[in-house]
Amino acid sequence: MAASDAEAIAIDIQDVGRSFGSQRVLDRVSTRFMTGRATFVVGPSGCGKSLLMKMLVGLETPDSGRILVFGKHVATMNAAELNGLRRRVAFVPQHPALFDSLTVGANIALPLVFHRIQDEAAARSTAVRLLSLFNLADRADLLPGQINQSDRKIVSILRSMACGPECLVLDEPTTGLDSPSRDAVFSMIREIGMVDSGIETLIVVSHDMQSTMAIADRIVFLYKGVVRHDTSPAGFLTATATDPIAAQFLAGAADGPMNTEADEA
Repeated sequence: MAASDAEAIAIDIQDVGRSFGSQRVLDRVSTRFMTGRATFVVGPSGCGKSLLMKMLVGLETPDSGRILVFGKHVATMNAAELNGLRRRVAFVPQHPALFDSLTVGANIALPLVFHRIQDEAAARSTAVRLLSLFNLADRADLLPGQINQSDRKIVSILRSMACGPECLVLDEPTTGLDSPSRDAVFSMIREIGMVDSGIETLIVVSHDMQSTMAIADRIVFLYKGVVRHDTSPAGFLTATATDPIAAQFLAGAADGPMNTEADEA
């Protein structure tokens, strides 16, 4: 994404911790997500990536530390403030569901009508405009069952964009997709910062390091509940020369220090 002239902090994560019983999932995590940037959050399964993303919109709360979104402390927000936050920060979970009985256009328009932001006609126009940004306007009158896997995932992302959020958070957007579908979804994600989507800040949780290295402005690498690296793709690549954990993760190798419980991470 293109950086804004006056780059600002969209989300500020300060010493966030979270445990489940005796298991420390997040341990004093600190990082910032900047406007005009596409940040990819990566790391092995179970390192707290999805948990951290849910905290950004108040679906989970930290045991310690603070998360400031547009300067406001999420944990202190009331219900009305959280609803307003979720209008500005759209969170798309790993397995978003479309309504099979509604057309693609109606699925995208649904939040606009439900929240009484637009009437049905205006919401339909918004849906078609969003589809057109990604050359999918011809899918508007089809049912979800009539489009392919990648298009269904893209439609679920477009639905989250319908209400005009400033920040888009995608949690493992290619989970369960085959290789061609993954490529199509990542192509769409790359284009979000190039078209008039209204998205100023993009945060993506991913295991796909090839796409991460190609699209991200910044990479946050979580490992065993801590931020191990917070850097550019070039910086992450450089880190692999001296960090065998990062090297194994980037290579996707089955064997290495990540498999050793005694590793000093």
